[in-house]
Amino acid sequence: MIMVHMASVWVPFTSESKEAIADYDEIRAELKLALQECGRKLAAYLNRRRKMKYQGERRSIFAKYIPEVVSACSSLNPKIDTVSLKEHLMAMATQITAQADEHLDEHGRPIKLKADSEFGPNTIVIDPEQAAAGEGAEPPLSAIAPPGTLFSQAS
Repeated sequence: MIMVHMASVWVPFTSESKEAIADYDEIRAELKLALQECGRKLAAYLNRRRKMKYQGERRSIFAKYIPEVVSACSSLNPKIDTVSLKEHLMAMATQITAQADEHLDEHGRPIKLKADSEFGPNTIVIDPEQAAAGEGAEPPLSAIAPPGTLFSQAS
């Protein structure tokens, strides 16, 4: 059952009992458009959930075969650091299947986490108080970031 609420100063009821709205073409067209919009939003939500599940399954398959790939690579070249190779392959699998880690709001839209800054992925945000105090024994930003990186300050 689908229930529709119509708010207007002039609602064309079929009778004085106000049990049904009159069958006008304009009302029918608007109801059709509203239901189509709801259907599109539901389909987008379900597709997003389906993709998240698929990416999670892909990641588990990658995780299952990464030790096999590492052992095959180490048998071909014994000088390979198997621990770092495994970590790099897991990081690649996580990056490729990042959609599995998305969190959705009540409307099914992905929630931007703090890591997704408004300045983009190549931005380093520095706390001005910490920078002024000289806290932290970190190398200068020019040594960390690749050339062309935007350096931003935020409070």
